[in-house]
Amino acid sequence: MNSIHGIFAVTVTHFNNDGSIDYSAISKHVQWLLQSGVHGIMPVGATGEWPALSTQERKQVAEFIMKEETAKVPVSWGPVPPM
Repeated sequence: MNSIHGIFAVTVTHFNNDGSIDYSAISKHVQWLLQSGVHGIMPVGATGEWPALSTQERKQVAEFIMKEETAKVPVSWGPVPPM
């Protein structure tokens, strides 16, 4: 069993000008984090934008990040209760 250790980066959710989620920018950000040596990724964390997303959108962003090359590092995500 692996222990959780090191730096877990809370990601930013990028948006397009029309308010839709910018998955291309998210991908670039995740790749940069991985290249920078993070030990884990926390999508849709507490960087301020999670209240603007529906539960479905949060799930879609988390699943998208898990499909990126994050097999190298753990991804920690869980539903955040509504405000």
